[in-house]
This record gives sequence, structure tokens and C-alpha cells, in this order.
Amino acid sequence: MKNIFKRSRRFYIVGFCIFAFLLLQFGIPADVIVPRTYLESKPIGLHSREEFKNQLIADSEEIEISFDSKIETFKASEVGINTDIESTIAQLPTVKTTDRLIPFKPLYMAINKKTIKPVVHRDESVIRVFAASVTKRMNKKPVNSSAEIKDGQLVIEKDEYGVTYDAERLEETLKTLSPVSTETVEVIPEKEPAKVQEKDLNPLKQEFSKKTSQSLTIKYSETVKKVEPKTLRTWLAINQDPKTSKWSIKFNPKAADEQIQKWAEDYNVAPGITQVTYLDDIETSRRTGASGQVLNVEDIRDQLAEWFSKPTGDTIVLSSSVLP
Repeated sequence: MKNIFKRSRRFYIVGFCIFAFLLLQFGIPADVIVPRTYLESKPIGLHSREEFKNQLIADSEEIEISFDSKIETFKASEVGINTDIESTIAQLPTVKTTDRLIPFKPLYMAINKKTIKPVVHRDESVIRVFAASVTKRMNKKPVNSSAEIKDGQLVIEKDEYGVTYDAERLEETLKTLSPVSTETVEVIPEKEPAKVQEKDLNPLKQEFSKKTSQSLTIKYSETVKKVEPKTLRTWLAINQDPKTSKWSIKFNPKAADEQIQKWAEDYNVAPGITQVTYLDDIETSRRTGASGQVLNVEDIRDQLAEWFSKPTGDTIVLSSSVLP
């Protein structure tokens, strides 16, 4: 009798537990995604379908592409990749009414891993055009280093390497890209160094300093003047030999012309006029005009160019001529 009572009690306990579990199963929200569900590798279990939908729209709306560390964002539709939101949501495992009637089925569903993939429509022609267009825009030619003397200062511009992006490689990547991935698509370019690099022009710094480290002393007549390094720096220019392509710093005559003309104004004297007196067509007297003097501008340019080729502390006597 006791055994029958014990069995009856067990039966009621088991039955009560099953009934309670069924009630508990009916308490599970209908729109909650079952645990251990993944969208590709991303866990989405225990989220509502509405939450998942909003997140899916946000994740699949844009695509980030990195071009040599420069990141740009594009609309997925612009790229040619469109995610079918409703079809993807339709794959979500949730606890249906029929599942609630079967004891422990929701538990069974919860402990089994499920992976779904987004439904994606790709327009290969759009992807191809996009890849060709964006790589063409991102490609750039190398920029050579350059040098100039500006306001008495040597300025060397840094070189930039050129980059070329492979449109076909980007196209193949986009054809397999998951639109729900939050990772940035990294496109590695082929780099082309500049023909003239900053290191090639760095020797000019030493040459520029050498040519302007001391003042220039010039003399004309009894006048002695000094040209300070600050001024000398403005008389120089960067030169490239067309045959050897070698860079150097040369004297720029045009830059010094203004100063040369000032020296000439200070030194030049026009020749005097010879006066002759005639009487009955016979010369009776003559007063010879004084000779003039003039600086030879072309020769002075050559003198300055020679001095700059090897600056010294010697005084340059400016070339001049007598005007009878």
C-alpha cells in the first residue's frame, strides 16, 4: 500500500513538474531569439527580433574601406551589395506555439548551437564599376622632392611615394564580403618611390651653408663695402644639370642685379665734353673733357659667380672701364 502511495506521489510530482515546465515554456516571449544563435560568428541569442532587425539594418547599411590607412565609408547599395533584411530575419530560430507544447523542446533548442547567414544580393556589374572607379580615384603618382631658396632660406619639400590599387583584387574582396561584418576592408596598394627623394637633396643644405657662411667684401674706386650672408642667401638659386640631373646651388645674376646697379650709380661717371674753338675755320683752342668711368656689369656677374663657386675672404675689386 505504501509503495502504491509512493508511486502515486512520484507521478503527481513528475506531472506537476512537467505542467509547471509547460507553463514556464509558455512564458517565453515569442519574439526572442533562442540562445546560442549566431549571425555568422556574431552571437545574437536572447535579443528580440526587432532589436536584431534594427542592428542588422545599421550593420549592413555602410561599408568601410581603408586605402593605405585612409578610411572611407560607402553606402552598401553604392558598392552593389544589398542585404535582404526580411529573408534574413525569417531564418531566426524562436520558440513557436507548437514548440511550447513539447516538454523540454525550448531547452533542447537553447543548448544547440545555430548559425545563420545573411541573405545577400550582389550586383557584380555594380561592384566591378565601383572597384574600378574608387581605385582610379585613390591612385596617385609619386611626387618628387623639390628645393627652392625662398626669402633667403633653403626650403626642401618632402617627397611622396605613389600608390596603385588593384581594382580586380578589390572587386574579388567585395564579392565575398559579409555586409554585416563591422571590420574595415583593407586594400593594400603597390607603392612606387619618387625618383627624387628628400635624401637626394639633403646635401644642398651643407652646400647652401658653405656658400653663405661669410660676408663678401667688394671694392670699387676707394670704396670698400661688405655684403652680409643674409643678403648673399637671396642671390642664390637651385640648379639642376640637364645632362647629369645633379642638383647644386648657383649664383643667380638677376637676384644681384639691383645691388650691382646701386654700385654702378655710385661709381659711374659720364665722360666730359671736349670744347674746341674755331676762328675763320681755324682751331684756335681746345679744352679736352675729363675721362669717365663705368662698372662692367657683365664682368661683375662673372666675378660674383666665381666667388660663390669657392667663397673666400679675399676682396673682389669690381671690374671697371675708363670712358675716354
